Amino acid sequence: MNPYRYTVSLRIWHPRKTPTEVEKALGLKARVAHQVGARRKTSDGTDLVGNYPQTYCSFRLGKGDSEDFLEALHESSRKLSSYSNYIHELRRTGGRAEYFVGLFMEGNGGFILPYDELKSMGEI
Repeated sequence: MNPYRYTVSLRIWHPRKTPTEVEKALGLKARVAHQVGARRKTSDGTDLVGNYPQTYCSFRLGKGDSEDFLEALHESSRKLSSYSNYIHELRRTGGRAEYFVGLFMEGNGGFILPYDELKSMGEI
């Protein structure tokens, strides 16, 4: 398999919570955060038309190379499992949460996610 680099992030959207509330509850600092109702802006701070319809937070959970990807994914799931009640609350109150995995490689590649890993990710 071709070598690759990866990033793993937790992304959260919510119609009412603030980024500060989400960060505090998860004990993480968002790399990107937008508050519901705030004026939309580009990444360099230029104003855009309209306001954010919901709060958005993106938390970097890991990054590295192909040698440690599955271990990093497992460790992220293990850490987040202690916050599963909060993540379920976010979902019950109109929010959503998802893992984002970015893979960067030349050529073809892939990996296998064992059932137990998928199950633990789904239970968060």
